[in-house]
Amino acid sequence: MMLAIIKRNFRHLTIPTFVLLYKTMVRSHLDYCCSVWAPYKKGDIEALKKVQKRATKILPSLRHISYPDRLKVCKLTTLHYRQIRGDMIEVYRIVSGKYDSAITPTLIISDTHKTRGNDLRLQKSSLKYDMRKFYFTNRVVDQWNSLPNCVVTANNTKIFKKRIDQYWQHQDIIFDFRAQIECPDDCKLLQYTLANLQSWSQKWLISLNTKKCCVVYYSRSVDKTVIYTLADHTNQEAVLERYDKVKDQIVSNSMPSVLGRCCLGGRKGIRPVKN
Repeated sequence: MMLAIIKRNFRHLTIPTFVLLYKTMVRSHLDYCCSVWAPYKKGDIEALKKVQKRATKILPSLRHISYPDRLKVCKLTTLHYRQIRGDMIEVYRIVSGKYDSAITPTLIISDTHKTRGNDLRLQKSSLKYDMRKFYFTNRVVDQWNSLPNCVVTANNTKIFKKRIDQYWQHQDIIFDFRAQIECPDDCKLLQYTLANLQSWSQKWLISLNTKKCCVVYYSRSVDKTVIYTLADHTNQEAVLERYDKVKDQIVSNSMPSVLGRCCLGGRKGIRPVKN
C-alpha cells in the first residue's frame, strides 16, 4: 500500500528522494521489532526481499540493472543483513547493561578461557527443535562470538554501530540475501586491525614509520603468502616485511579500542615502539 502511495503521488523521483521516502514509509514497517519476529525460513526471507526489490524498480533509470546493483546505487542493504545487524545491536545493549536486566532475555557469558573470539563470548545451548534453535538468545551467539574485542567493547551504541559497520563492510550479505556472514580468519582480522591503527594515527596526527613495522610468524602452519599493508602519514600503502623472529618484542594492551592485543616487533638495530 505504501509503495502505491509513493507511485501515485510522486511521478518524477530522484534517487535521494526515493531513498528518503522508502526508508520513512516502507522500510520502517519491515524493520519494526525484527529481533522478535525475525524469519529464518528461506521462503519468508524471500517474501520480505520482494517488497524491497519491487520498491527499487519504481525508479525508471534503475529497472534495467540487477537487484544487487540497484541496492548499491541507492546505498541500501538487504533486509536480512539489517536483521542480523539489529540483533547484534540488541545483544550489545543487553550485555553492556543499557537495558533493564529484569525484562531482557537472559544471555549467559561463557567462562571458558579461549584465545579466539572476544572477552564477552556467549554460551550456546544445544537444542533440538527449530523453534528454540532460532530464538533470539540462541541465534545471535555465533555472530556475536565472531566479533573482535574492539567492536564489542565500544563505549556506547553509536560507536558500536560504527565499528560493526566497518568490520562487516566487505560482507557479501550486504547486497546478497542468500549469502551468510563470514567469520574472518586470522589474516583478515590482522589486516582489519592494521586499518584501525591507520585510522587512529590519522585521527591523532601521528606519523607511522612503515619501515620499522614488520609481521612476525610464530607458527609453522601460518600462510606466509598473505601480504599485509599499512599506510604511512602520506597515505601511501607499504607492504610489511615478514620475519620468523625478532630481537625484541613488546606485548601491549594500552590501546584496546584500536588494536586489542597487539605485538610490536623491533628488528636488529631498531628500537621497538613503546607506548
